[in-house]
Order: sequence, then structure tokens, then C-alpha cells
Amino acid sequence: MAYGTQVNINGHDMVSIVDPTVYLDVISTPASGSRSYTVPSGYSLQFIAGVSNDNKQPKVTISGNTITWSNVTSTGLLWVFIGR
Repeated sequence: MAYGTQVNINGHDMVSIVDPTVYLDVISTPASGSRSYTVPSGYSLQFIAGVSNDNKQPKVTISGNTITWSNVTSTGLLWVFIGR
């Protein structure tokens, strides 16, 4: 048995799906833009988008190692990470 968090849903180890994860950035400004990152082989650029006070999510696209976004707010943050 491993130590740490374990979450099994229908026999699938959900922790291993998002682990290992390396967070690269938390974006709140500018509201629109793009950034490029160095992503190691075998990993991909991914994101989690928060919801703003008016219940809207930012529009986000990923192309290769570049993430592009619009409508990011201080309450609807964008977390950028690499994972498998």
C-alpha cells in the first residue's frame, strides 16, 4: 500500500492520472494573452480554469507548448501545469 492520497473510482486510480503534476503558472492578468513554456518529453501542457464572479470561465486553447486565453479575471484564475 502506498502512502499519501488515494482516490479510486470504479477501480481507476485517479491520483495517478494527475500525478506527477508540475504547476508552472497562475494567471489573473492580463485578461487576454498567450505564453509559451518548455515542456519535457512525455508531458503535455494542461490547465484548470476557475469561474469568475459572474459565473463565466475563461476561453483557453493550447497549441503545442503555448497556451492562449481570454476573459481571465482575478476571481476566475487560470492554473497552468504539465502532466501526463
